[in-house]
Amino acid sequence: METDWSGLPLDLLAAIFANLSVCNVLSGAGLVCHSWLDAAKLPTLWRSVDMAPVPIGRCYEEDLCSMALVAVDRAAGRLEAFAGAIFVSDALLRCIAERCEQLRKLPIQDIQIRRVKWIVGP
Repeated sequence: METDWSGLPLDLLAAIFANLSVCNVLSGAGLVCHSWLDAAKLPTLWRSVDMAPVPIGRCYEEDLCSMALVAVDRAAGRLEAFAGAIFVSDALLRCIAERCEQLRKLPIQDIQIRRVKWIVGP
């Protein structure tokens, strides 16, 4: 008997995806089929994004930054915590600042501080 994994409820798939790394969801699990992609796009899955333990040697910094931007987009303004590492760019920080009003935590490891013009809103 074969199991149709695509038939699992989206909330169950999202609960399973929550135990995977951001990279595994974006570059693997979310690409299996349409229903898995739908689950990988649920904003509730992206309330907390932890990309700090990503082994930089396995991915290019630009790819990690792109994945982080996708995660921020998928959070749909509901991102509460983002953890990153050396790949975090000025553009990513600006994006998070502009789109994530509910952000409470932003730990960044090994970031190189560059000259950044910060736009502070009301």
